[in-house]
Amino acid sequence: MTLFLTDLIARAEQAGACEASLLVLKSFDTIEQIIVHESAPEWAIWYAQNVVKGRWPEGEKIILTNPERSRYYAHTVIKGRWEQAEEGIMACPKLSYWYAENVIKGRWEQAEPIISIDAEASYFYALSVIKGKWKQGEAAIASDANWAYWYAENVIKGRWKPGEDAISVDRFISHEYYKNIVLPRTLNMLAFIGVVVLLGIAATAIYFGE
Repeated sequence: MTLFLTDLIARAEQAGACEASLLVLKSFDTIEQIIVHESAPEWAIWYAQNVVKGRWPEGEKIILTNPERSRYYAHTVIKGRWEQAEEGIMACPKLSYWYAENVIKGRWEQAEPIISIDAEASYFYALSVIKGKWKQGEAAIASDANWAYWYAENVIKGRWKPGEDAISVDRFISHEYYKNIVLPRTLNMLAFIGVVVLLGIAATAIYFGE
């Protein structure tokens, strides 16, 4: 075991690293063995948070091999955008949406073509980032009964005809859609028409009463 690796493990142990991980680390003879281990990105982030207590440039190449861990590192350690990791994050629609909402804290236009191919990511991007209708993601959302329903409920806040074909295939979601979206809107419309009719009758009565 090299002096550097021995020091690395000693520092991790002092900072309270879990015994299971320490046993694995102590079984290695070279730093290269750690780098290729599947848990290496997670270990590197833990080391940055608990030993370095901030960015750890020496470990960032390891973290970059895992887009999911990269977005977490950007959010919790860098606390802002990490441009080196964005190409990897952008390969996944759901990670891209999460990164836009929680790290960029706004639209990430460069990633929108990727986000828009996934119904779930498109729904949450519209709801939490755009905070309204998002045309670019509607084709994907309309193809999925579940996300089409939630898009109608929480984004459109009413009937959404482009999603009704997909919704109609799912019996449970169709029932929920009719009960929570179609029926209330219909009743509201009927109530409005009723008020208009009553006002018309009242006006006519007043007019002829005079």
